[in-house]
Amino acid sequence: MSRHVQAYRQVQAQSWTRVDMLLALYDKSLLAIDAGIVVLSAGRTIEVPPARVQVQRLLLGLIDGMDIEKDETSQNLARLLMFSIRKTGTDDVQGWQDARRIVQTLREAFAGVRDEAVQAERLGEIPPIDWRTPVAFSA
Repeated sequence: MSRHVQAYRQVQAQSWTRVDMLLALYDKSLLAIDAGIVVLSAGRTIEVPPARVQVQRLLLGLIDGMDIEKDETSQNLARLLMFSIRKTGTDDVQGWQDARRIVQTLREAFAGVRDEAVQAERLGEIPPIDWRTPVAFSA
């Protein structure tokens, strides 16, 4: 990939708001869960572990961005995501579907407050993403 494309992607990523990045992570998580459901449903057991790792990595990334030590809402969201991680730790399609419903519901909740969150970030009520901080997680 050329350095011009990399530079463009860097600028494009830095224009994201926190809520847009969060929604993108939820979307990626849902796609990964769907892929796991497909391989489980088809009985392609050899493909389940990589699908599981991807899903659980994404869900852990969502939890990692939360302030679970101080914020009760974050604690409750983390519990739901940990439950989803446990559900995707099985080879049970129903468990994966349960996890998908939870993640989809959380994604819809954040989408429902997107406009307010963007406005709050613009007004400085929510701090913008600090792009100088190293990111330990990538989708």
